[in-house]
Amino acid sequence: MKSINKVITEAKDYKTELFLIIYLFIYISALSIWGIQQPAWGDEEHFFETVKLFGSNFTLDTLRTYKEMSTPLPFILYALWGKLFSYELPMLRVFSLIVAAITYIILYVTSLEIVKCRWHALLFVIFFSLIPYNIGASLFIFTEMLTFLFVILFIYGAMKRVYWLIAVAGAGMLLSRQYTVYMILALIVHELIYTIKNKKFDFYKFVSLGVACMPLAGLIILWNGLCPDSNLRSIYLTDGLSYHPVGATLYIAQVAIYLFPFILVRAKEIFRSSLTFSAIPFGVLWYWFFPVGVSPVVLAGKQYTTNGYFHRTLNVLFPLEIVNIIFAVSFLIGFIVLLNLIVRYLITFKEMIGDLNQFLILSVFFFFLTQPFSYLWWEKYFLPIMPSLMFVLYQLNNNSKKICGELHGAL
Repeated sequence: MKSINKVITEAKDYKTELFLIIYLFIYISALSIWGIQQPAWGDEEHFFETVKLFGSNFTLDTLRTYKEMSTPLPFILYALWGKLFSYELPMLRVFSLIVAAITYIILYVTSLEIVKCRWHALLFVIFFSLIPYNIGASLFIFTEMLTFLFVILFIYGAMKRVYWLIAVAGAGMLLSRQYTVYMILALIVHELIYTIKNKKFDFYKFVSLGVACMPLAGLIILWNGLCPDSNLRSIYLTDGLSYHPVGATLYIAQVAIYLFPFILVRAKEIFRSSLTFSAIPFGVLWYWFFPVGVSPVVLAGKQYTTNGYFHRTLNVLFPLEIVNIIFAVSFLIGFIVLLNLIVRYLITFKEMIGDLNQFLILSVFFFFLTQPFSYLWWEKYFLPIMPSLMFVLYQLNNNSKKICGELHGAL
């Protein structure tokens, strides 16, 4: 009888993991039924051609001149899958589904380590997986899901101080999307602050970060630039490297748009400060000079006139004046949230040294410092920073564990 009770107790302990497996089974099955036979979707068309190019002609010259602006790891991995099984579009999408399932499981494990609540970790996965872009990235041949996987693994490696994982995940995310360099910069600064404060130099941590950067550094030398040496570079990179405040405006607005449930739950902690009201004039001034706008590269292509799905949906539903008001309000909310995080960080700076939250807040800071340098600002480019923001916003309230306990008891 005791052994039976023990089994039942242990089964209850892993009830959340069972929910996760069931959810992912339904999620992956629904995507397969709906879309695995769909024709090429958006950017998938030219990504598909690049995958086949790497599969049929993987040479140094191909690596130097392939016609994409992002780093090559996703195309290489899809090409390897194609060699093993098939280069048919549905079979390549099977690889996407497998990567998505692994990514969401890793997100659950990482979330659980940070928030210490199984049900909340599960909600993180459900929330992140149901973002429209992530639904598409879970099925189609896109580069985003592999980027998410490596970013989350990088956070886990940094949290657990697993040096080989920092090196592998860091290299993986840089070889999936160059702009994830903000995660590397955040961990470097985080470790430098810790080293100065405690006079303890973690040699292996810095070596692992150096190793993570080496493959991308090699490609930059090969390309003689930050992206492949193809005709696309001469088309898109005509203005050199410059910061685009309008792009920053879009990403700040997306803090409110894509993380609205987290902001709603943490509204008391975010908006109760007098800082909220003092920040509004500065936010209004910024938005007056740098309102949300569409990247010139997008407009030049004459295919889109918006920054992504959310912007496009607003344009369909509302007149331009209402769309502008929605973006302006979203920007002000996002601006207040970010300013609140910065002030909290500065106030608790000494206590945060060496803490995971410091690294996560620094990753957010470096995202907004580096990402607007891109020639293209687009809604989905905000998504890799979402795990950092979700974890930081969650931990603004000390009652999270109490709520988790009540939820666990109810279920």
